[in-house]
Amino acid sequence: SRQICTLFLLDQSQSIPSAATQEALSAISQQFADRPRDNDLAGLIVFGKQPRVELPPARYPRDQKIRSITSNLDRQYSDIGSAIQLALGSLPPDTTGRLVLFTDGNQNRGNAVAEAAVARRNGVPIDVVP
Repeated sequence: SRQICTLFLLDQSQSIPSAATQEALSAISQQFADRPRDNDLAGLIVFGKQPRVELPPARYPRDQKIRSITSNLDRQYSDIGSAIQLALGSLPPDTTGRLVLFTDGNQNRGNAVAEAAVARRNGVPIDVVP
């Protein structure tokens, strides 16, 4: 497919300072604005103990600004693996998928390595922003 769907996965566990969250939201908003083609899709998944789809994959306006997270999360945990799993299941089937993970890597639930291997087998690259 020529249509790309980029899903951003944003760690919201307690180990992530609010300033880092705001920086990540600003960077994600900038990616919405800088996407190469208007028909490409993007979305946002936030996670703590469980992941939530904050913005489903769609063609958001280039001036879309994400200023806050509205999903209610248990921030005492960080389950990167389940966020990757939800992202893989959320990719539209007629697109080429890409995941961008914003995290400090301090997971205390799940298995990120196993889910990253599933993504790799399915041809979905994961870029990590520490």
